[in-house]
Amino acid sequence: MLKKMLAMFAVRWGRPRLGFRDAFDLFRSGRTDEAERICDALIARGESFADAWYLKGLLFRQSGRNVKAIAAMRIAVEEAPDEPAYVLMLAELILSEQGHAAALPYFTKGSRLAEGQPMQADALADLGSALAGVFQNDEAHQAFRQALSIDPTHSAALVGEADLLYNESEPEAAQEIASKRVTSVRDTSARLRRALLLPIIPGSVDEITVARQRFGHELDLLLADKTDAMPHPETSVGMTAFYLAYHGLDDRPLMDKLAAVVRKNYAGATAVPDFRGRFRRRRRRVAFVSTNFNTHSIGRTTIGWIGDLPRDEFEVWVFSIAPHPGDAFAEEIRRAADTYVVLSTDMASIRAAIEAGEPDFLIFADLGMHPLTYYLAFWRLAPVQLVAWGHPVSMGIDTVDHYISSQILELPGSEKQYSEKLLRLPRYFLPRYARPHPAPGAFDRSTFGLPLQGNLYGCLQTMFKLHPDFDGIFANILERDPAAHIVLVEARKPWTRKVLGRLERRLGREVNRVVVLPQRPTPEFLKMVSCMDVLLDPLYFGGNNSSAEGLSLGVPVVTLPAQQLRGRFTLGHYLEMDFHDCIVDTTEAFTERALSLGTNEDARKATSERILQTVGRLFDRPDAGISLGEALQALTPS
Repeated sequence: MLKKMLAMFAVRWGRPRLGFRDAFDLFRSGRTDEAERICDALIARGESFADAWYLKGLLFRQSGRNVKAIAAMRIAVEEAPDEPAYVLMLAELILSEQGHAAALPYFTKGSRLAEGQPMQADALADLGSALAGVFQNDEAHQAFRQALSIDPTHSAALVGEADLLYNESEPEAAQEIASKRVTSVRDTSARLRRALLLPIIPGSVDEITVARQRFGHELDLLLADKTDAMPHPETSVGMTAFYLAYHGLDDRPLMDKLAAVVRKNYAGATAVPDFRGRFRRRRRRVAFVSTNFNTHSIGRTTIGWIGDLPRDEFEVWVFSIAPHPGDAFAEEIRRAADTYVVLSTDMASIRAAIEAGEPDFLIFADLGMHPLTYYLAFWRLAPVQLVAWGHPVSMGIDTVDHYISSQILELPGSEKQYSEKLLRLPRYFLPRYARPHPAPGAFDRSTFGLPLQGNLYGCLQTMFKLHPDFDGIFANILERDPAAHIVLVEARKPWTRKVLGRLERRLGREVNRVVVLPQRPTPEFLKMVSCMDVLLDPLYFGGNNSSAEGLSLGVPVVTLPAQQLRGRFTLGHYLEMDFHDCIVDTTEAFTERALSLGTNEDARKATSERILQTVGRLFDRPDAGISLGEALQALTPS
């Protein structure tokens, strides 16, 4: 939108405001200091006052001074409240600093002011994105479709509408919209973005099969066709294959193919630069990077490695991309690191900061969860680059050398599932993790709107972990225990509708015994967990943090270990506890064990007591940091 705004102002400022036109031309030519001086002079003289403050806002924005940019743009809006360009730019600035909810009123006003002007479709597309950001999906669809009625090829509106449908787990409709954009822009990024539109809540195993076949076919075409470069895939593609991991299959072939497509069209850097001087320091420099070093499962697990790497051998840096302001856990991570660097979301700035830090080892905490870090991994920024199991899937990226996993979790021969060299760390796998405690205060089932009578079988995981194969276990439990209730947690309403629709086809009216609760902050969530009689670990991609939390409260977790790492974390907890009663090897045994715990109060209490006797072994353990340190020392060139 900024280009259209500048073009409009170039016409408006052409004759009468030569002083301002000078500043404007200097800004466009990159001579920003001179442009700012002219703006200051105009403001001092009271000439072109609103325009000068607007341009100052743009200058502040360009130099990363967003707080000053917002203040300048507010003055421009106060002086010219009916100028849509000012209001919309203020909205963009507020969005970058304060999020969608704070920016939405300004996008709403700006789109109304832009009616009938050349920027109206741009304004509506931005409004749609803001509405989608606060989950007002119906209104967002309306804004995107109104933009497309003005300009059927409007790229941002097509992306926004496709993304909205994708996030509602309507992949076919999303692909149809994405295909219109592919036809319009005809570039590699648009094709790859369309390929990545995988179902979030698949309706069946057959849908998973078809989606994976389509994904593989589109990747094959991208590899075979003559394609153009993707200079900035972190924004032009802006997606990863995150949801592929929840299909319960070996993802390496598809992830390798995806990485090959990216490598073909994205410069990156595969060759090892001149790293002479690295490894010569007395202490090796280890850097961790993520967009999730906040109150997040990634932050809560990675902090143990950050804090427990032996400091006589290692100097630990943390590169935190756009941490949440005021987040308490981000502050804990800062204190755990020797050097803590806050990064923007600009790829070039991220790369420059990491290169300046000169790490010996660069550890990606959670590759595949965010486009920035996924595409960043295609650059060679350290002599040795590793990925941890924050998102437990092989990435297929040739500049990632090693995959950090655990001896206790991996099956014999599982190295075939990884393109990286597999590091099977000894000892307990979970980095130092504080034992969780519920919030103080009395509570019972009524606190959460749960049924006061009956047996509660909780699967309190995000809904995209609920594979269609899991539906049969839910159905068998409800059929065989008339007092049973399955308890789920809602993430997004469209996902809930999808899951309940799938279960209703299997359960009929018995779907009324599936209870869906809203998400809650961790202390309240722990109280909710305490209300469960038994927890059900999802098939194929199970719990880790959540399983440790449930076990810490003495709630049994039934688990069927998968063939891949992502479905074996609960098994690892139980092996460390030397407790095997809730580990099963078939779906039939899963149902039997869940029912025996759910329907027999004495057996459940006895199991809970035994869990509580040894669950303390899971918490505040330095083992993972020590093991990682030993592995890194072994990787150090002699």
